[in-house]
Amino acid sequence: MKKNDQRIKHDIEASIEWDVAINNDHIGVEVTNGWVRLYGSVPTYRSKLAAEDNVWATKGVKGFDNEISVKYLLTSSEDEDLQLKQRIGALLSWNTDLVTESVSIEVDQGHVSLIGFVPQYWQKLRIADLISGLENVQEISNEIIIVLAIKNDDIKTAQAINDALIRSDFLPKESINITVNNGVVTLDGEISTTFAKWRIKNIANNTNGVIEVLDRTEIRYKKI
Repeated sequence: MKKNDQRIKHDIEASIEWDVAINNDHIGVEVTNGWVRLYGSVPTYRSKLAAEDNVWATKGVKGFDNEISVKYLLTSSEDEDLQLKQRIGALLSWNTDLVTESVSIEVDQGHVSLIGFVPQYWQKLRIADLISGLENVQEISNEIIIVLAIKNDDIKTAQAINDALIRSDFLPKESINITVNNGVVTLDGEISTTFAKWRIKNIANNTNGVIEVLDRTEIRYKKI
């Protein structure tokens, strides 16, 4: 294994070990010329996604194959799917800040499909995040669309994101370009840290008038 691959492997293993959101007892890491392969099994879909986030946050990663499987506690497939659908419905009903009356849920062998609409983009993301932590969820197809109660002007939406970044002290420190087209936000530029990248996208996600966020920013690593 090349020296750079060894460093990437070490950094990913350390990140996964550090992240309490991941049960890492059965996760393996392979790196070849900067291309990462994760394999093994985890108890929840959320753990699988968290492991993936840690890979992309690692310096030097060029590509990634996530071959981690989610443990599926099989009794009767149809019975388990029905129980999972009922658990999802109950979970969403407990979160009264979410408007889910127009969201339909289908489950097929642990694969969850979400269709319908909600009034804010952050709600679409939150629904999927809640479901990802449930046992037996193998994958989530989130086809929920955003139907805004009042359509915001794109210029006002971009300004609102810009103002929020200034309040959070990310501007002018970070080099970010914000464009909005029919509610779809595109973030471009170079970001200094993984945390800043995550926080900036989160600010855009939670801005009124947004129906989708495309994050094309890159982390600006310092040369050693």
